[in-house]
Amino acid sequence: MNSYVNVTHAMSPYTVLATDFFISVDATGGSVTILLPNGPSANEEYVVKDRLGQSSINTITVTTVGGTDTIDGSTTYIFTDPYESIDLLFHGTNYEI
Repeated sequence: MNSYVNVTHAMSPYTVLATDFFISVDATGGSVTILLPNGPSANEEYVVKDRLGQSSINTITVTTVGGTDTIDGSTTYIFTDPYESIDLLFHGTNYEI
């Protein structure tokens, strides 16, 4: 079963687990990096959310372990808007938002 996880600055960088689905990010303590798994099962889905609207103050960066898989053609995705969220789907070769 996929689950909810709250990630804080103290946990950064956080490596997403196979059981994670909704990654709620609390960046009030500082920047947070979320590391998506490389090559998960096809059609694996993750949601990353700036829970407290801090991404314009403390950066929230989403990337993959080692940066080998891409996110819409880029190695990283950086949140720019407060309360922003992204839904990522791995389709076999990279992540799509």
